[in-house]
Amino acid sequence: MDSREIEKRIEKMEAAECPDYALLRRWAQHPDALIREQVVAVLVFGAGEPGREILLKLAADSEELVRAEAYDTLSVYPEEKVAETLKQAAVSEPNDLARYFALVSYGDVIQELAPGDAEQKAFFRSRLQQEQAAVCRLGCEYALYQLGEPGALKRILEYLDDPDYLVRCRAVCTLEEIANEENRGRILEAVRGRREKESAAPVRERMDELVGREAAE
Repeated sequence: MDSREIEKRIEKMEAAECPDYALLRRWAQHPDALIREQVVAVLVFGAGEPGREILLKLAADSEELVRAEAYDTLSVYPEEKVAETLKQAAVSEPNDLARYFALVSYGDVIQELAPGDAEQKAFFRSRLQQEQAAVCRLGCEYALYQLGEPGALKRILEYLDDPDYLVRCRAVCTLEEIANEENRGRILEAVRGRREKESAAPVRERMDELVGREAAE
């Protein structure tokens, strides 16, 4: 079966939200990184051990984008084994964006396993002090916000003014993730204010999507 046929089969699984774990396990070892990325995308609909084990293997992939996707998707598996993998990646993953996803997903998983845990807050505060990459510091702030850290929202909003447009774009995505009834007004005010001076089209598009979605709710 060639790559195009595999892609079609994976797309059908994704549309049906029904993973075939035997095939996905085989394709997770495919030499084409794009195929391995697509395997990860289907596993967001998975549950239990088969999907988790495939994702844990892909979290150790040689390609950073595959690892990033795997870290991101592992957030739907709030289990101790997953938490251990994500925590290790949050410290040792060499790629900044992939490490960001490890931090964010670890925050999500810990929020399910141990909400408000003081030890986990201390871990993210420590990572925040040690991180050099702005996008990873943003990931730490997201996790701290999810764990109930006072002041984290204010610091997340400040990333809307980061010099790197990719960080600003990720900040908008982060705000979209955490928006709720309590903080919606504050987030919308900040995003609308920044939208007026935003020069990067991808960031403006994400801002418009966030404002449109939140205003409709």
